[in-house]
Amino acid sequence: MRLLALARDAHCTYTRYADDLTFSTNEVLFPREIAVNVSGSKWEVGGKLGKEIERTGFKLNDAKTRMSLRRSRQTVTGLVVNSKPNINQDYYRNVRAMCNSVFQTGSYHRPDVAEICVVEDLNQLQGMLSYIYFVKFRRDRKPEVNKLAKAAGEFSPPNAPLMLYRKFLNYKHFAAPNKPLIVTEGFTDITYLECAIRSLATSFPLLAKVDGGVVTRLINFLRPSKMTRDVLNLGHGTAGQTSLISNYSKMLADFKHKPMGHPVIVLVDNDSGSKGLFKVAKIKAHKEISLVSSDPFYYLGGNLYLVKIPEGPSGQLREIEDLFDTAVLETIVDGKSFDLKEDADTINTYGKKEFADKVVRSNWPKIDFKNFIELLSRLEECIKHYETTKCLDPNISTASLSSSDAL
Repeated sequence: MRLLALARDAHCTYTRYADDLTFSTNEVLFPREIAVNVSGSKWEVGGKLGKEIERTGFKLNDAKTRMSLRRSRQTVTGLVVNSKPNINQDYYRNVRAMCNSVFQTGSYHRPDVAEICVVEDLNQLQGMLSYIYFVKFRRDRKPEVNKLAKAAGEFSPPNAPLMLYRKFLNYKHFAAPNKPLIVTEGFTDITYLECAIRSLATSFPLLAKVDGGVVTRLINFLRPSKMTRDVLNLGHGTAGQTSLISNYSKMLADFKHKPMGHPVIVLVDNDSGSKGLFKVAKIKAHKEISLVSSDPFYYLGGNLYLVKIPEGPSGQLREIEDLFDTAVLETIVDGKSFDLKEDADTINTYGKKEFADKVVRSNWPKIDFKNFIELLSRLEECIKHYETTKCLDPNISTASLSSSDAL
């Protein structure tokens, strides 16, 4: 509070992130209370500011204290802030180079590390890309930028960092998944499957591992979110799944290195809403896929599979919620009954999200998941099939590169 008061009296703006303090001003002469020009380009912290910091028990780090003039590059916590928040271009170029190296060889070199880093965990690189994307995303969504984009006939401004981030996520999730990946229609499906796998873990060793009573899931889910919609450009529901299937082979062609060690399984309801997806998928599978077809899975090429919710008696249409017993579906929550319809009366009924959270997740140990057994078996069949198929596909990079190969 004392630093804020000091900055206000000196006509400065004060910001802080952890122990990184920044003072800026539009005044012609920089206030001497904050900083003093000793000689030439050398500046020192002003007496008042120094005393306020020291009286609270802190000590200035002179090696990290600097003055950035209006005509120089001004950085605050790694951001360039001269006219607008932006990424340091050297940082962006380094991250771009690391991504391109991963796409080509499966390894990358960090500028601050002497040796080649063989990629085993892509989270660090993803963190860098996420940082770049969100800085650019906020800046490029300003009204004046959008106005220019609309005038040019574009829905949103071109954004190279967005395209790089999209390509990276495509590589991570689809070209180099570290576990079998399930792509569902919605986030509630994931809750159902997580609980079913936990309940039936001992029967499905390819989906989960049980050690000392602790269940560890051996598969991943592509969780629908604003990120998958905006960055991966995948809409929610079957529309996003259809887009993924349609563009999958073209997307993989962007990568020279694609280990594809695990299958990617698209899981869909067997109902009328999936007809468009089936139409696209059967072209990839070179076989009939419809509401009445009953194959355990459909191989769509590469590491991509399609699995339908198991058909009911006599080819009955089924959504994943139909796998629950009637007693579970009729659970009353806060005096309301469950209704699958999106336009249902919310006064007297509750929807899928509440059903997933308040009924399934909260009561999974008491729920009988016997109707999920066939579905989980179909997922395991995909994994088994891919273990034999991937060795025969010349487009899959089965060998890891050593550091000397990458060099």
